[in-house]
Amino acid sequence: MKLSPQAQSTLILVIAALVILWYLKGKAGEAADAAVQAVNPTDQGNLANRLFNWAYQGVTGSEGTAGTDFAAWMHEDDLEE
Repeated sequence: MKLSPQAQSTLILVIAALVILWYLKGKAGEAADAAVQAVNPTDQGNLANRLFNWAYQGVTGSEGTAGTDFAAWMHEDDLEE
């Protein structure tokens, strides 16, 4: 079966469009996964936690988090013994 030049061009365009759509679908999935991880409340690297730690460290000058600083403060007597 021989295709006309117009049919060949159309077939090539359809195949190219399918390949591009398949590629974009994969990229959209990766972007969606990254967005879900950014707001995942069980992930310590979520956006809210990173923002809070950044603000806390900027205000206090600490290199730790509020939790690690609080734990160190609560147990500083244990460390001195």
